Amino acid sequence: MKNKKGFTLVELLAVIVILGLIAVIAIPNSMKVSDEVKKNLYCEKVDLLLTDAKRFGNDHLGVLRKAGDQNCYIPVTVNTLISKGVIKKEQDTAPFITNPYDGSAMDGKTIGIYYYNKRAYAFYKEDNQNLNQILASACNNIETSGRPTNACPNTLNFN
Repeated sequence: MKNKKGFTLVELLAVIVILGLIAVIAIPNSMKVSDEVKKNLYCEKVDLLLTDAKRFGNDHLGVLRKAGDQNCYIPVTVNTLISKGVIKKEQDTAPFITNPYDGSAMDGKTIGIYYYNKRAYAFYKEDNQNLNQILASACNNIETSGRPTNACPNTLNFN
């Protein structure tokens, strides 16, 4: 009688095929979840930037009322809001604010602040088309309607 220790080749191949099928199913799903998490983090970060920008605008309503009279928005970069102490840096070296979706810098991005119904409102201007689609589709809490389409003249600013 033979001593039967170990597995046969067929048994090993069956296990490899089963593990391969599990990997084919699991890896794309985990990548999809990871992508959704990054999109959600990006939306939250933009929402926080807009909240801080609105607070800054409400502190400067005198300037914003003039913008409201002209039906325009005042463009402010994220860097400007960092230098004025409105937004805290995430890190001490540039880029100070990083996009969680693609790792790009958000420091130079523009936020438009405008006056409407006696309050400050803000919107985020994104020049990357892919990120614009994420803002439009995944970021439900970011307001995109009712805002002015033209920037105010350079003489109207928060300096």
